[in-house]
Amino acid sequence: MSKQANFEMAVAEPSSPQLVQACVAARRADVKSIPAKILQLLCNAHALAVFDQLLVSGTSFIAAVLIGRFAGSAELGVYSIAISLLASMLALQNALVLLPYSIQQHWPGSSEAVHAGGSLTLSGLLSAAAAAVMLIAAVGLIVGGAQPALVSMCWALAPVLPFALMREFARRFAFARLRMRTALVIDVTVAAIQLAMLGYLASTGAMTAVMACAALGLACACPALVWLIIARAGFSIELQEVRKTATRSWELGKWLILGQLTVQVQSYVAFWLSMVIAGAAVTGVYAACMSIVAFANPLIFGIGNILTPKLALAWKQGGSARLRIEALRNALLLGGIMAVFCAVLAFAGEDLMLLLFHGSEYSGYGAAVTVLAFAMLATVVGMPASNALASMERPRAIVIVGGVGAAVTVMLISLLMLKWGLLGAAYGVLAGSVVGAVGRWVAFLLIARDAQQPAPISDVLLRSLGVSADRVVTRLGEGDHAAVYAVAASDDDLQDAVVIKLYRPDSNPDMAQAQFDGLERLHAALHGRVFDGWTMHVPRPLALSRSPLTLTMAGIPGQSLDAYAAEDRTGPEVLRTAAGAFAAAMQDVWAQGLIHGDLGLRNVMFDLEAKTLALIDPGTPESCCTCNKETHACCAAALDLGHLLVELGTDVNDLTGDPAVRAGKQAFVAGVLRSVLVAAGSRANQERLLEEIRRSIAAHLASILMPSVSARGLWHLLVKTVAERRIADMLALLDDELISAAAELPRSRAA
Repeated sequence: MSKQANFEMAVAEPSSPQLVQACVAARRADVKSIPAKILQLLCNAHALAVFDQLLVSGTSFIAAVLIGRFAGSAELGVYSIAISLLASMLALQNALVLLPYSIQQHWPGSSEAVHAGGSLTLSGLLSAAAAAVMLIAAVGLIVGGAQPALVSMCWALAPVLPFALMREFARRFAFARLRMRTALVIDVTVAAIQLAMLGYLASTGAMTAVMACAALGLACACPALVWLIIARAGFSIELQEVRKTATRSWELGKWLILGQLTVQVQSYVAFWLSMVIAGAAVTGVYAACMSIVAFANPLIFGIGNILTPKLALAWKQGGSARLRIEALRNALLLGGIMAVFCAVLAFAGEDLMLLLFHGSEYSGYGAAVTVLAFAMLATVVGMPASNALASMERPRAIVIVGGVGAAVTVMLISLLMLKWGLLGAAYGVLAGSVVGAVGRWVAFLLIARDAQQPAPISDVLLRSLGVSADRVVTRLGEGDHAAVYAVAASDDDLQDAVVIKLYRPDSNPDMAQAQFDGLERLHAALHGRVFDGWTMHVPRPLALSRSPLTLTMAGIPGQSLDAYAAEDRTGPEVLRTAAGAFAAAMQDVWAQGLIHGDLGLRNVMFDLEAKTLALIDPGTPESCCTCNKETHACCAAALDLGHLLVELGTDVNDLTGDPAVRAGKQAFVAGVLRSVLVAAGSRANQERLLEEIRRSIAAHLASILMPSVSARGLWHLLVKTVAERRIADMLALLDDELISAAAELPRSRAA
């Protein structure tokens, strides 16, 4: 992020909470402190990413050590083959499903929930196919007279693979949404269950490769299923859209999968060939050597997660010249770290392996550990070139060079292992890694010499709308009908900041016109007015373009209530006064015969320190048919309040999320209702308004939730049941408070 993070825009569709929070923090900060704020934000995310990778790699390492010590090198060799197959399937899922989803999740062609549902469906189909392949492989090995250990491993992997792939989908889905804590919770749970089960197997003498795989499957199944239940509301599975998602994913993933296959071959071919040439015991020793080298994985992968966006930014801002400089810097950084690591293993590699893996069978392989460490050095030095080629959208070069490196690795391991054993295999891996790294750099430098950066979508958007090219454009998010961009002057002039809402090509122009008119009415009615010390903001509509269909509006400050509550920055008094001010503002709107039409907390922005409230995204028939009918059975207040309650009540994720966020949202909504009901005056008026609100709630629930015998219908039934109970409890509590207050009033007057 750069200067575009210096402001927060009120947008007409949901946006990234992390981006919103970062923008607000930067907007309030002094200009000189902005780099420090951004650096602090990046470091926090980076720390979580590195810790998560450290946890995953550390769990894998501890599992290998436990199996090697309590089951022997032969069982460790069989387990390593199983893990290599699992890693290959994870790489296949990553290339065909997860990476395309991460890149294409904000496409305006479909809603986020539909795209996520399509990707989840593809992942499920891949899991079923993987399990079927393992079952067929087991039968084939039996027919071919293979070792019983390998046959048992295939039988064990068949039920394990679906759960392992589901766990990986959950992790990557969280990363794509920038929910690092969710991924960390999943991985902590998996690690705790897996290590506990391995400890039990070791203590009872039941440790085998098959039982270790079963422990991994159960460890992945528990948190993955819980996550799927909690996050289910974020997925909308439509069979017609699944085909579109599959097509888009394949267009990108067909090259990514080829690149992943070459990487997997180079990484795991030594396991496969050593099993064929030298047997399970030697393969187990090789796995022990690689476990020592893998100590560097968390740091390398953690740094790599930050280097990739830096290279993409360099390509965008400075073209090939800037990209070459950035890639070289990254290579020097990674190479320096790995060089120190290689020097340590050169002196202490064998001692470290003997410390962790007891037994004479692991002795005498210090040289192999050192050679494999230098092979990793070559691999990580080539990483920046590979990432740079990906940033330039040149995946074919990555595939070609990776294929050459994999072929060299296979050929040399086969030749050298027959002559020098495990040390020969290590030299084969080193040679293949060097060829791959040199090839990637040669390809990158040749392509970058004449490459020109293509115009990004933001530049095309600016030109089509006639916006000056000296602006900074940030994509804020995407909803069911449009993608939203924030545009600001490069000199941080907040007065010129605007938000551009780019509608889908198939969107109805009348919807854009209705939102323009609704913003215009609300802006005239509320913007700049002060209610109980709180200033109201409504974005001013600036322009409506038909080709492309866009709505341009002024930017306003604020962030979601969720962000404040998650940081424990919402006190009861602040929420009470904010709710009262908001209720007063909305009563003024309703008194003028206006209605918001899509009133939910996602369309209210808060600045608690500056005491401002912002109302965005007025409703249309596409957003809420109940609120935007031509004739209504309820008054305007009941329609908006009913919509507000239904949105809160049907957010079932809120029930399993942060309790502070849930409490803050419920307190604000309850405060708004309380203020409106108190303003209604007499008890009879309050009861009439409550009855209309209940009718509005019933109409809203009937329009969005349709229980049936299908899977979706059963889910709608569950959500409706939870929402009705949650809303009823809130209304009953408010009604009791009003009755008690009415009963206390005569007593206080008498006193």
